[in-house]
Order: sequence, then structure tokens, then C-alpha cells
Amino acid sequence: MNELAAEKIMTIKELAELWEISYKPIRQAIKKLFPNKLQNGITTYLNEKECALIKEKIVENKRIDLDFKEKVVSESDDDLIIIRGLEAAQRKILKLRQEKELLHNKIEADKSKIEFYDTVAKSDKWIDMAEAAKIINNAGIGRNKLFSILRANNIFRANNEPYQEYVDRGYFKLVETKKIVEDEVKIFIKTVVSQKGLDFIINKLKISI
Repeated sequence: MNELAAEKIMTIKELAELWEISYKPIRQAIKKLFPNKLQNGITTYLNEKECALIKEKIVENKRIDLDFKEKVVSESDDDLIIIRGLEAAQRKILKLRQEKELLHNKIEADKSKIEFYDTVAKSDKWIDMAEAAKIINNAGIGRNKLFSILRANNIFRANNEPYQEYVDRGYFKLVETKKIVEDEVKIFIKTVVSQKGLDFIINKLKISI
């Protein structure tokens, strides 16, 4: 014991009291530097050199700063709560800004669709299925997809012409179109939709513009 005293040894408890920190960072440093020194039920003694190495290890781990009043470098519990609260608030603000930007972009995109829809709604114009698909494009529905949906709902036949029931309601009608194909005038039948028919499609398929 006299030899230990001559070597200026200290226990973990004495180091913790000297540096005014908890046992935990000291024990963690010892575990990394001198793992064989930690034994259950046996007091751990540390010489001056070992204490110096432990001090460097703890400072390296940024757990304490012995050059600043030998106090723990990491923030106090109150400071941590404040800092974490600020970080959470910043993340929330960033998220809200992103959501606001997405909402603004959606509003701008929907605005043009609504204006187009209103223009059609105020007229007696019959539009073709390609134009109708543009109005409900927010659902990812193009002309061909719209035809497919209408066929699946037994509104259109396999040839993309409406059943007579929906023609009688004034939703759709068939019109002739003429095209010159290889110097020959050919007549084609095209399905067009009325404003009432457009409303029917949107309500029927529960598609919002």
C-alpha cells in the first residue's frame, strides 16, 4: 500500500470528485484504455500517467473539458432541452415551408385546370375525349385511359362509342369527321362529350379537378 501511495494513485471515485463529473465517462475511458483494470468487487487504482491518459480520452470524447473549470463540456440537462427544442422547431419550420411550397404549386397547377373547366362549363361546346381528359388530368388520366375507364364502367362499348342510354341523356354524341387519306376523303365517327357529360364523368368516377 505504501508503494501505491508513493506512486500517487487515485481511485475512480477520487477522480470523479476531483474533476466534478460522474463515474460514467471515467469508467468508459478506462474500459477503452485499460480494460483489464475494471473487475467486479475490486477497487480500481490508477497511477498519475494513467489518470493523464484517461483525462485526454475523456476530453477527446468531448464529454468534459478540464481546461474550463473542470466541468462537463456537454450541455446541462436544461440546455439540452432548449437546444433539442430549437432543433425540433427548425425541422418543423422546414417541413411547413416544404408543405407550403407543395401546396402553392398544386394551387397554381389546379388554377389552370379550373379556369379551363369554367370556360367549358359556360359554353354549349361539345369537346372531344382528348380535351375531356385534359380537364381531369390531375388523376393521371389521359385520353386512352379515360376510354378504358368508361368501357370498364359500361358507359362505352368496346369500340369506344357510348351506349344509347348515355347518348339519350345528352352526355355524349357521335359526330362525323372527314380526313383525306391517300388522296381519298374518308369519314370517321368520333365521340364527343357535353358539359353535362363531363360533369357526369367526374361525379361518376369521383375525380376532383
